[in-house]
Amino acid sequence: MSIDGRRAPSLLHALIVTMLACACVLMPLAATAAASSVGAAASPAQLSIAIDNGRTAVRVGDKLTYRITVQNLGQHRIAGLRVTQSLPPGLIFGSADSRGVSKAGQVSWRLDLKAGAKATVETTMAVSKTPDTLLRLASVACASISAKGSPNVCAADSDQLPAGASAAAKTAAKAGGGSISAGSLALWLGLGLVLVLGAGAVVFARRTSPAPARKNKRDR
Repeated sequence: MSIDGRRAPSLLHALIVTMLACACVLMPLAATAAASSVGAAASPAQLSIAIDNGRTAVRVGDKLTYRITVQNLGQHRIAGLRVTQSLPPGLIFGSADSRGVSKAGQVSWRLDLKAGAKATVETTMAVSKTPDTLLRLASVACASISAKGSPNVCAADSDQLPAGASAAAKTAAKAGGGSISAGSLALWLGLGLVLVLGAGAVVFARRTSPAPARKNKRDR
């Protein structure tokens, strides 16, 4: 096959133009794909978590049900999310749903969350004897993307123990020992107002009463 020397520059020019056109189309697509890949890997996870047992005060023997809710607020799926709940002194583990495992002072789960999805897990606990110095019983729930890294989000549920209620009552008694109650204050203010008004009325009466007529010497 022979190529006419006169047509060679035209063919070469057409080939160069075609290659440049392909590059202009393919390079933006490749850059966009690479940016999306890097953005998905580098963007931090957006999570929220909450824990609640529906109580504000507890005592020995109480049975508690903790509900932990975690939500994926980001735009990417999270696989293998690690959710934990602490078991502090004073709580005895009972059970956990969704394949929760109790080990080394905490309950843990593995969850997969789609973008915007929410998951809820529950545990049952019993309140045991606590030290007299412990005022509140708190359990902490955390969610972590990495099994070995720091938690991404945490939340706590704290309930008052009998020792805490006793301490709060003593503090309130001490604070109220030197103060005047609202009823007593109102009574004293009322008595003071009555005395002031009474004194003013007496002065006013003295000033407005007619002076006794003086007798002339001729009338004697």
